[in-house]
Amino acid sequence: SKPASPEARNATEDDKPFLKPEPINANTQLAAGRLAESQGRFDDAIANYRACLRADANNKQAIYRLAITFTLAKRVDEALAAWQRYVQVTDGSPDALANLAYTHQLAGHWKEAEVNYLRALTADPKCKYARVNYGLLLVNRDRLDEAESHLGMVLTPPQVEYNIASVFELRGMVAEARKHYLEAIRLDPDFREAQTRLRMLDAQASVK
Repeated sequence: SKPASPEARNATEDDKPFLKPEPINANTQLAAGRLAESQGRFDDAIANYRACLRADANNKQAIYRLAITFTLAKRVDEALAAWQRYVQVTDGSPDALANLAYTHQLAGHWKEAEVNYLRALTADPKCKYARVNYGLLLVNRDRLDEAESHLGMVLTPPQVEYNIASVFELRGMVAEARKHYLEAIRLDPDFREAQTRLRMLDAQASVK
């Protein structure tokens, strides 16, 4: 029989053109990092964000997510370094400074936290995130009058009392927490969250 012409024969693996794979770009690494972060795979997320930054050293999103992931993973020193970098690439944005301050606060670096909250508020006096967290820091430091002043700039009076009560509750200062939950309810009788937390406190006290 007549042999098949080259055009008619079946292609083999050797006939396929060689395609050079495209390098994984910064956006791909960023997306992979977001996925890993959402699944709680912090080490993988960190590796992806670092790979993204090797491709694009000033990628603001990657620096931000890296800082967030270090914070969630409680790798405080690395988180602080990442937040410092984020402050630099955002030219000292209030949100960046507030996040840096909050991470110092988590680490118990009260002085550094206060300095950076005040830097954030100097840059933007209306930065609610910085104002509230600075107020809560002041409650933790037993500077209640200052705390009420800062919290009152961005929260309603019942919300101020509720937030103060929450800090005291976390510190195990039940009597102080109860007093401020009661004041929140007095100011707003329909404040359900405060009512719930007060009931929980009273239930725990009755068990003891």
